[in-house]
Amino acid sequence: MLSAFKIPAVVLILALTSCNTAKNLAANFIPTGKQDVALTEIRSGAYTLDPEHSYLSFSFDHMGFSTTHARFDQVAATLNFNSLTPGQAALSITLNMASVNTNVAKFDELLRSDDFFDVEKFPEATFLSDAVYFTSDTTAEVPGTLTLHGVSQKVVFYVTFRGAGKNWISGKYTLGFSAKAVVNRSAFGLKNLLALTGDEVTIEIDAEFNLLED
Repeated sequence: MLSAFKIPAVVLILALTSCNTAKNLAANFIPTGKQDVALTEIRSGAYTLDPEHSYLSFSFDHMGFSTTHARFDQVAATLNFNSLTPGQAALSITLNMASVNTNVAKFDELLRSDDFFDVEKFPEATFLSDAVYFTSDTTAEVPGTLTLHGVSQKVVFYVTFRGAGKNWISGKYTLGFSAKAVVNRSAFGLKNLLALTGDEVTIEIDAEFNLLED
């Protein structure tokens, strides 16, 4: 049996061992802020969205008093990327419209109703793109077709590439992006309460994509 004075030492040894293990593990991967942003160095292949580390939110004016923020809790996406032809990357995003989350249950119900998203008739929204126009090494414009509420419109997302590298927690090769687009909801037939909340809606995406064959 270990004596009382030896127990803290054992705990300390175990803690130090765990720390060293974590440090050794982290040393094998790219540290935070050091991800590769060179397009030619990014691994080609099919990627899928990591839903645990990705967010799609939207915001709009609320009667001039504040800005309302909301998100969709269920988002799926795929990305096909070839480092030899990065401008031809193909992106597909699908939203479960019933997963809208404003943190106000009654407002969520209103948005799901036929007064707005009409999720029974239009359960999904999609964004499809097959072109990327780079404006710098880490920024790009991604045009595509947003289909929402049964209406399809051309939309451009302005994207910042956050980098690529091995995620030392998951062990997966990961790409990171931030993106923003501004749309008029009336263009998609969403015209209720325009006088109170305005027409302009800002869509923001923060996403991590994992290489499928990694």
